[in-house]
Amino acid sequence: MFRTRLLSGLFIAGLAVTFSVTLGSAQAHPHVWIDLKSKIEFDKDGRITGLEIDWTFDEFYTAFVITESGGPKAMDQKRLTGIGRENIANLREFDYFTEFLVDGERQNFAAPEAFEMSLQDGKLRLRFSVPLETPLVPGDHRINYAVFDPSYYVEILHVADGHRLPSGSGPSACKTALIKPNPTTEALTLADSLDRLDTAPESFGALFAERVHLECS
Repeated sequence: MFRTRLLSGLFIAGLAVTFSVTLGSAQAHPHVWIDLKSKIEFDKDGRITGLEIDWTFDEFYTAFVITESGGPKAMDQKRLTGIGRENIANLREFDYFTEFLVDGERQNFAAPEAFEMSLQDGKLRLRFSVPLETPLVPGDHRINYAVFDPSYYVEILHVADGHRLPSGSGPSACKTALIKPNPTTEALTLADSLDRLDTAPESFGALFAERVHLECS
């Protein structure tokens, strides 16, 4: 079942059922919230090599993970690294919740080479990079990407300026523009009606996803 596979992809294996009854009786999607920072990565030749993703989970999900992991005293770096490793491995089936388009064609990713899982200001934070299988020169290509949960069980939105290219990152003529989602009334109504155990239409989350466009003059 898609819902079961998705939950096992994002959360610690074996905790999906517990999670679905832990956070109270609220209905409707989403049920988990992630603050996002993202950054296109370039090599020294100005080619795009991948995307850096930085997730900060909401305090409710963080509290759930800490409780299920044995409490605050059990959350040492070894345990955090284990949680991060399992999440990265399981997210592979879902392309790491990332869609990278070049001239409308979805690009393939290689496995992340490194990640960092930490606990900062009382919230779980997961940082990782998804490398493109084939680096590309921006040139005249139409390039954009989005980071989202296809089922919209999890809402992933950028923090303010969380998509900007840092100074000195990539070709000087390149910048990013954030396009906010504009879901239809029908999509909003459906999201409001979905319970935790309901299965959303495939790629439903794309309707609620922010999209970042790369503009190079």
